[in-house]
Amino acid sequence: MRTVNSRATPRAFSMDTSCVRSFRYPFDKGNATMPDVPEKPPAANDSSSDNAHAYWRANVRLILVLLTIWAAVSIFAGIIFVEQLNRVSIGNVPFGFWMGQQGSIVVFVLLIFAYIKGVDRIDRIYGIDEDEK
Repeated sequence: MRTVNSRATPRAFSMDTSCVRSFRYPFDKGNATMPDVPEKPPAANDSSSDNAHAYWRANVRLILVLLTIWAAVSIFAGIIFVEQLNRVSIGNVPFGFWMGQQGSIVVFVLLIFAYIKGVDRIDRIYGIDEDEK
């Protein structure tokens, strides 16, 4: 059985903590004040709350539509219709194989740009436009 020299082995969790001791958390005693918190939350029927919920519903709807398109292209073009797509070739590679390997990624990148355009449109509709000048 092999013995281990205790002097040669590094200690677990040995580190210099001098820099940590000088750090103060922002809400330590008297170091800073707590941020302003409203006394009561906004009412559930508040128009800004309704606007925020409608904004997120539109955003989630856009995401679900784009993910559905991506899933449909991945499943149908890469798996279900692969034999029909293999009748066409890109170079020496059958198109069905290409869609299974690269087509889903290309469609995903195109859907990212579609999401950017869609969110910009939703932002303008709900007044959250970042390009205000």
